Amino acid sequence: MKNLALILLFMFATNYIQAQNLVPNPSFEDTISCPINLADLSKTTFWTAPTQGSPDYFNSCTNNSNIDVPNNGFGSQAAISGNAYVGIQVYDTQSVYSYREYIQVQLQQTLVSGQKYWVSFYVSLSDLND
Repeated sequence: MKNLALILLFMFATNYIQAQNLVPNPSFEDTISCPINLADLSKTTFWTAPTQGSPDYFNSCTNNSNIDVPNNGFGSQAAISGNAYVGIQVYDTQSVYSYREYIQVQLQQTLVSGQKYWVSFYVSLSDLND
């Protein structure tokens, strides 16, 4: 009976334990201002592009139909939550330069060696990819 009580207590407690998200502005909702052009990642808070690539920032607050949410110049894609997302070109096989785009963000805490972390994100191929 003691073991059953401990198991039930553990199950109850784990339902209320939530993982801490170490990524600030994970859904790109916090903005400095609405994007005007495709490569306006700098209009989000915390996120940057570490290379010369130009990640695209899509938000429904824009007046530019090419970067609107859900319908934009690349097709139609609703945001998973809220009204924004980022688009990147992962790999270009048609270019001699192997063009790629990246995004990065400073985590809210330093990762601890030996500790396990869970990472997840959503990926959607654009309707108008080439």
